[in-house]
Amino acid sequence: MNQPDKPKIQNERLIPPLQFGSNILEHYAEEFQNALIVTMELPWDVAKKRLKMKNANVLFVQDVERTVVETIEHNAPSVETIIGLGGGTALDVAKYLAWRRRVRLILVPSIMSVDACVTRSIAVREGKRVRYVGDVKTDVVIVDYELIRSAPANLNRAGAGDILSIHTALFDWKLAHELRDERHDPDIANSAKMALQRLHDGWRDIRDVTNDGIRLLAELFADVNELCLRFGNSRPEEGSEHFWAYNVEFVTGKQYIHGDLVSLGIILMAALQENEPDQMRQFLEKAGLQYRPDQLHLSEDDIVRSLATLKSYVESERLMFTVINAARIDTKAINRLLSRFF
Repeated sequence: MNQPDKPKIQNERLIPPLQFGSNILEHYAEEFQNALIVTMELPWDVAKKRLKMKNANVLFVQDVERTVVETIEHNAPSVETIIGLGGGTALDVAKYLAWRRRVRLILVPSIMSVDACVTRSIAVREGKRVRYVGDVKTDVVIVDYELIRSAPANLNRAGAGDILSIHTALFDWKLAHELRDERHDPDIANSAKMALQRLHDGWRDIRDVTNDGIRLLAELFADVNELCLRFGNSRPEEGSEHFWAYNVEFVTGKQYIHGDLVSLGIILMAALQENEPDQMRQFLEKAGLQYRPDQLHLSEDDIVRSLATLKSYVESERLMFTVINAARIDTKAINRLLSRFF
């Protein structure tokens, strides 16, 4: 998330309402008739058959490069409601349009690979760098179990990585508090640990992509995002594992399934932290995530470059203090981390 530091908010409920159910998409057919639908071809092919729509106002999107998104917003028709249906790309573009137009927003995730359906900030890219902009409220998030299960199972399992990152993020947060006297909130940290435990307890449902597993991930996305918003930044769930993932995309020029890439980052950074990397790997194996370099099509050279340039990357991006800043990431350390996979 990497959001700027903001004051804590104590009372307002900050996350959008979540509507769960089997085949609930059809209940919102009228909303779709009158909205601009921001989506991608595969999820829309599934949804339009269920909604029985022939003349929908549909906008297909492919990436979140900021110049592209700005052009889309400039050319999009004027509407009172925008619906984002799909994965993170479609949801973020829909959020951007709703933010700039100040219109009503409904989000319909078609996969559980990332938390974009519950976040108020919007992920865009400038060149090869991730940027978070805006602050948009969503009217409702529609979590239709059948729609989500129509996607490949590995894409839905991937979302667990965006919660498992609490493990390394809390270590980084405590380290920053101890070494830099950074602000720390024990209550929020404990709540994040409780969310992490719920994730561990639900590994079977996540692996099997059951209704309970889908609901668990969506609720954890929402709850952890609210913790971040109440604290004022993303410390409870984002740290060195996310920063490594951002740098991988920067040095390779490629995009990856976010939760899977972050999961590999968790193993590497937990090893750098000396913070139970084997236990994290056991969870990822049990839950069926695709986190290994060969599954992500990452070469040994890709990982070496991402680690060798990691310290300079976080410094140039002015990212939060983590083990990356504190540890020595030299050839010996890189070889030690690589030995876990090569």
